[in-house]
Amino acid sequence: MIKKVKIKHGVICELILLIVLVSCLIYKNYMEGSINAFLSNSETDYIKWVDFDISSSAMGKAYEYDVESQTQEVKLNWIELLAYLGTRYGGDFSRYKEKDLNELVRKLQNKEENIGTLT
Repeated sequence: MIKKVKIKHGVICELILLIVLVSCLIYKNYMEGSINAFLSNSETDYIKWVDFDISSSAMGKAYEYDVESQTQEVKLNWIELLAYLGTRYGGDFSRYKEKDLNELVRKLQNKEENIGTLT
């Protein structure tokens, strides 16, 4: 009976020692910054760059909508308009149709949608 208790205490002491050692190693690596290799890094969880060529007519029309809307109740942002169309076309602006931009602007100005609900 005493032998079982001693073994149990020995195992518990070893576990505590192991936990302390692992904690020290993790803390040391954290302070050195090398633990980031093992942790999920939120900076790498998103797309950093998407390249799509926007036609000058699309940029011009979106810019005009932006400028004209500054005196209206609903202010449009030409970057958001182009970004929405870019995602809709999968980045392929060769599929651009002015009616898509006009429809988007109509929905936003009539408050049927806002850019947050569309994206």
